[in-house]
Amino acid sequence: MDNMRKLILLLMAVMLSLTTELFAQTTNTTEDIPLNPFPDGYYRIYNFKTGRHATLVDGKGSLVVNGTSFKYDLGALKLKDSFDDVVDDPGAIIKFTYDDTGTKTQLRGYYMQAQGVNTKDIINRAMKLWEGNIEEGYYVPYAKEGVAMGYLCDNNGQFAPVANAAKAINRFWYIKPVKNESGDYFGVKPTMQAGGKYYTTLYAEFPFQLSSGVKAYYVNAVNSDGSVNLVEIKNKVPEATPVILECNSQNAVDNKLLPLMETVPAVSGNLLKGVYFCMYEKIRTYSHYNRTKFDATTMRVLNVADGKITFGKNTSGNVTFSNTSSTFIPHNTAYLDISSVTDKKDSYEMYTSGISDVKIDPSTDSRIYDLHGRVVENPTRGIYIRNGKKFVVK
Repeated sequence: MDNMRKLILLLMAVMLSLTTELFAQTTNTTEDIPLNPFPDGYYRIYNFKTGRHATLVDGKGSLVVNGTSFKYDLGALKLKDSFDDVVDDPGAIIKFTYDDTGTKTQLRGYYMQAQGVNTKDIINRAMKLWEGNIEEGYYVPYAKEGVAMGYLCDNNGQFAPVANAAKAINRFWYIKPVKNESGDYFGVKPTMQAGGKYYTTLYAEFPFQLSSGVKAYYVNAVNSDGSVNLVEIKNKVPEATPVILECNSQNAVDNKLLPLMETVPAVSGNLLKGVYFCMYEKIRTYSHYNRTKFDATTMRVLNVADGKITFGKNTSGNVTFSNTSSTFIPHNTAYLDISSVTDKKDSYEMYTSGISDVKIDPSTDSRIYDLHGRVVENPTRGIYIRNGKKFVVK
């Protein structure tokens, strides 16, 4: 049973079941209960009083009820100070899916998901969302099991249950849909710059639509000449697909990505691997150690070398923890997996698919390339590029 309760508070802290006891504090009768106040979609959650935003930083949590009290681990949920702190954080994007199989008496609710964690898979029950104040548009997370009860609050920047409503002054939370407008959008902040363009990698659970000028690529081949092929993904990126993003500027507002509820066909042959978490922290008595160590024998990360974007061993753009001498892959980013490559290079230059994207200097390079940017020693029938021009072999 303890295993079945794992992660229950992770998503309960985002929005927990409200009972009729709490409901009586906010409305008069069950006839006032909105059956579905939120359409299925993606939302941000932030505190009405403090403005701090919730984000999922680990996949582990627990709840144990003992008599009249909770023993809890909420360390997988962090509260970030402002919208700017989470604008590019996929962990702050929560998917809501409405469950209409219950009745008013049973308090219909939602399944919620983020970073591969889903309440339906963990506890097989829906979470409830009712107004704390209809006019203000905020909601009250509330947990009750047996005689134990607690409001989920922003307790000085940490999630904590507070049993006394009078002391739970920060128990009110906004739930806002993610849009490509105002302060509720999702955008990316590039980590690399080369050739007047801006780049980063991204690994998000949700599919998303690219805004104008933002391009997404994945790697489909590692070549013996020390290059990799980039294949562009047009318009919409599938869920859980690690990608390289070419951005418009350094500002997230110029690189908006709209999360999608639709299914986007997956790509095949992607050699990029992504990570959801990079967490190494003890919170109260609970350890949240969930990170991916950089391994130079099997991994390459996004670099800038000689003014070009490459995949290499330089980890200066990644996270280094002060309590270790190792480097770890940042959360929600991607790396190039070269574990199956026999002749491994320290660095790999990138070539993009399509004639217009192949990078060739005609004055110094007379090699023959195919349309994926790969060097071809003995071309057979097809279209190729040499000295910056295409030609046909019949």
